[in-house]
Amino acid sequence: MGLSMITDSELLALFGERGDCDALTSLARRHRNLVYSVAFRQVGEDGDLAKDACQRVFSSLAKKARELKERRVLVGWLFKATCLESKRVRRGKSKAGSKDKVSWERIALSGGDERWGMIRPVLDRAIR
Repeated sequence: MGLSMITDSELLALFGERGDCDALTSLARRHRNLVYSVAFRQVGEDGDLAKDACQRVFSSLAKKARELKERRVLVGWLFKATCLESKRVRRGKSKAGSKDKVSWERIALSGGDERWGMIRPVLDRAIR
């Protein structure tokens, strides 16, 4: 059975417990249109900001995969996470006008998450 036939919670378990990047890619592809469309509306139809919000949502999903695997419906979490991340991205844009913007990527790396190096290319491919 291909990954397209597996539930979201099963894909989260595969990634969270085994580090299966194909499972994460499948989740991101399955839900990227929803996440992007919500982000796009939330950030005032700015495509670049919407992409930033999407990246943050899927990064958060990867980090929380183990705890989210018990959810029967992931779409609600994705919607709420997208709204929150979109708000953060909008707020970051307004603050960036007066200060140099610190890249979110560097913040994630400084947090010591050793899996970020593995996760980032997977997410980049999946959300394009």
